[in-house]
Amino acid sequence: MIDASDFVLFKFRKIDNFLYKQIINSQWYFSRPDNLNDPFDCRVDISKSLKNAIARADCNEPMMLTKLLNIEVNFKDIAGKLKNFGVCSFSLNQLKSLLWSHYADQHRGVCLMYKFPDNFVSEINDIVGITEVTYGTNPLRTWFRLEAHKLIAEDIESIKNNRPDKFIPELVKIILTIKDSCWKYENEVRIIRTLPGDIDINREFLKQVCFGLHTSPSDKLTIRKLIENCGYDVQFCEIIRTEDDFGIDSIEI
Repeated sequence: MIDASDFVLFKFRKIDNFLYKQIINSQWYFSRPDNLNDPFDCRVDISKSLKNAIARADCNEPMMLTKLLNIEVNFKDIAGKLKNFGVCSFSLNQLKSLLWSHYADQHRGVCLMYKFPDNFVSEINDIVGITEVTYGTNPLRTWFRLEAHKLIAEDIESIKNNRPDKFIPELVKIILTIKDSCWKYENEVRIIRTLPGDIDINREFLKQVCFGLHTSPSDKLTIRKLIENCGYDVQFCEIIRTEDDFGIDSIEI
């Protein structure tokens, strides 16, 4: 996991009652993994990935992975526990039109920009951490094949006694933060929590509200009044087209 203060994060939103609630209460919603829009997200078959990694000729330390397989770690139990975690997703990029189209109601919505202090993760209960998503064709298999043996070697006795303190937490983080390569355009960063649902956040974390190319004047006015009435101190901007055929940029308003 990395420190939240390393990033400026963007949240694309449709303008609806859920957004109004988020602004009024200064909250984020953490989704259960099985409610995410990609049916493969956070639901990779751990045992299959492990076996496929062992079968590859270029696997580092296949004997160590075989030891893990022979210990018969209850991967189904781990997958079951992951269903109760919470995931809140952001992007590192505000200027991708696909994100506006997919997550901000075809440019009729908004993009919220957040910045955090160094102690953000430690001050909010149940936050495991924050990390960038890793994209690939078989990212869990790749992790098993190239990296996992180091953690298994350090943690093998604890794994045997069902008390792993290194390998399982890292495996959980990997599963919750890997996606197929087709999603790479999102430049996603995830905040992971041990519970789903709403959490309250400091209003000072919200730094900017940006309107899309097709956000209506009435929605802009509503959001601006709501933001101001709720005591935020933010910059307002809007997306514009550039001289490039498909280029966009943001300007302060």
